[in-house]
Amino acid sequence: MAALDAATLSKARWRWRLGIRTLTVDVFHGHLEGLVLAEVELGADDDRLALPPAAVADVTDDNRYAGGALATLDAEGAAELVARINR
Repeated sequence: MAALDAATLSKARWRWRLGIRTLTVDVFHGHLEGLVLAEVELGADDDRLALPPAAVADVTDDNRYAGGALATLDAEGAAELVARINR
């Protein structure tokens, strides 16, 4: 599959169990170096969780941080996105 023409992301993924939920953390490599995203799946009736103290921003509703959008960024677009979130 690696030989197929496709947009790719390079990242390390960790998962932690937090009570009844699982926290997934992605640490990106390559042109997205410096971007770390954490995610917790919530049900339709669940309230959003408060941001943890180490969080920089809530990007839940920002489609620029969706996997497909991240995978298609060029180096310049990735640098702008990482710089924006690290301000």
